[in-house]
Amino acid sequence: MRHIIKLPLQTDVLEQLKAKQQRVNNGEVKSKFDPSTKQRRVVTATLIEAQRKLCCYCECTISEFTSHSHIEHFREQSDYKDKIYDYDNFLLSCQGEIASNTIKMQCGHAKERSRHAYAPVDYHLMLNPMEDNTALFFYNASGIVESKTTDKADIERVGYTCNRLNLNNSGLVEKRVDAIERIEMALRDLSLNQQKELIKILLDENQAELEPFHSTIKDNFAFLLP
Repeated sequence: MRHIIKLPLQTDVLEQLKAKQQRVNNGEVKSKFDPSTKQRRVVTATLIEAQRKLCCYCECTISEFTSHSHIEHFREQSDYKDKIYDYDNFLLSCQGEIASNTIKMQCGHAKERSRHAYAPVDYHLMLNPMEDNTALFFYNASGIVESKTTDKADIERVGYTCNRLNLNNSGLVEKRVDAIERIEMALRDLSLNQQKELIKILLDENQAELEPFHSTIKDNFAFLLP
């Protein structure tokens, strides 16, 4: 889970969202996220840029199309009605994988109460991509996300987050392994210096679009960097 540093939202859209939130707070409209087409487009574009076109949770590639992503409320609308239009509460999450007409729910959709016997999210345990928790996650060579530390509290928080978001489902595990194997094949016929240069390029955080499963690549190949 990468640390996501938000970009400023277009001023007029930010003010419009604040006004909508005030109407929710006043009981004038339903407490349900219902942005205009422009508001949704601007929010999505801003988040796409900040997240380098990766899902905020699993790091698969996403786009602005609604079939690929949705505006995710880190603090669920049902739990925090005062944050429904709060840009600081927004991320961009994938939609989950559709395979053989079966949706493998993960990430934002998997976090919903309906996927967990209607148990509310424990926000003391749930790790937030908008905070720097990169030191807590380790993406091993088998495609599994686990705790990077042996601290019991860290293990509990990483485990809870992975379970709530379904980050270790078989589909995601396979995709992480595929990413590792793809890079191993690319490195096979390169000199050490060429290998270092390739990994440096792949892990460059300044790119507009990062490789999918960036953290997996980092944890398995960053040893090649100086």
